[in-house]
Amino acid sequence: MTIHRPPVVIIGTGLAGYTLAKEIRKLDAAQPLLMITEDDGCFYSKPMLSNALSQQKSPERLAQSSASEMAEKYQLNIINNSKVIGLLPESHELLLDSGERIQYQQLVLATGARPRQLPDSVHIDVADDDVLSVNSLEHYRAFHQRLSSCEHVCVIGAGLIGCEFANDVLVAGKQVSLISNTPLPLHKVIPSAMSEALLDKLKLLGMQWHCESSVQAIERDTSGDALHIKLDTHQFDADLVLLAIGLEVDLTLAIQARIDVSDAILTDGFLQTSVADIYAIGDCAAVCGVNQKYVMPIMHAARSLASTLTGQPVRVNYPVMPIVVKTPAYPIVFTALKNHNSSITEVVETSNAGAGLRALYHDASNRLTGFALSGDLTQERQALLKQMVNV
Repeated sequence: MTIHRPPVVIIGTGLAGYTLAKEIRKLDAAQPLLMITEDDGCFYSKPMLSNALSQQKSPERLAQSSASEMAEKYQLNIINNSKVIGLLPESHELLLDSGERIQYQQLVLATGARPRQLPDSVHIDVADDDVLSVNSLEHYRAFHQRLSSCEHVCVIGAGLIGCEFANDVLVAGKQVSLISNTPLPLHKVIPSAMSEALLDKLKLLGMQWHCESSVQAIERDTSGDALHIKLDTHQFDADLVLLAIGLEVDLTLAIQARIDVSDAILTDGFLQTSVADIYAIGDCAAVCGVNQKYVMPIMHAARSLASTLTGQPVRVNYPVMPIVVKTPAYPIVFTALKNHNSSITEVVETSNAGAGLRALYHDASNRLTGFALSGDLTQERQALLKQMVNV
């Protein structure tokens, strides 16, 4: 008699979900795998979203494989356009919005994070497609379509994603106004001299910079042709608003299942949550208390979790993982500091055509614990990584 074992179920077909499925298939060709997603399940490169315009990538060109193609290639079952509305850990089941119950052997939450919205105190009186965020291919489709009829884009948020989109939209020939409540872009993430250099390069492309400002209202002007952006200090008009003020995790399912959470789903070093046989990976997970919303942590976590789910538990071990800021006007790469007692001990500026900055961080024992590189000096990344202490 053949006994069919329940599948490993992965909720989410984003980068974390699909990467995990691929890694599991490398280790076990027979393990039943089921993926569930609220969208169409199309596979695409999420990091390309913020550089797609300058590369003339349409939404169709960004899509690499359909859900059915991924299912066939990796021997998966995929339920798309379906929402998980409840977890039943005691019976190892989950509930879909269709009413169907699905049993799992082990469950992985790869549900990502959603764009943070403006606070309720901001008065917004415009159409839904006048204020957009881009955190998925579906979002990019809406943005790409709306952008075709726009000349002036207001980007709110000068973090990594806001700066990347500002650069990309500028290169696409649009006017850009970048709003931030900080004095500089990438404030406190990279040295201020590097932030100033990035700002100068973006201004050379024509960007308008609105610093240390907070949005009070977004309304249609009296003619109805433009969006009126009211800040606490001044106001201006634009055609479209792009929000890039960070991401937040939807904790609804986790809380309902009594999984321990903070601002993300808490896991141990094996990606195991506080509930047996439920794991979390990617933007939705805080591994040992740390939530890392970048690509490289997903890759390392997926390899470890795939091994754990196929019978060989492996604790994830993150190496030093540089973060690349995709701003071609002024390329930047930096490492996130874990040792907050480290301090900048050297800042060097080059003076050639590709002028850049090098900032090195050392601890009290003079060990290299981090760096930030820009311009032509980004090519030093690999050499510095070899010198770094993995702290």
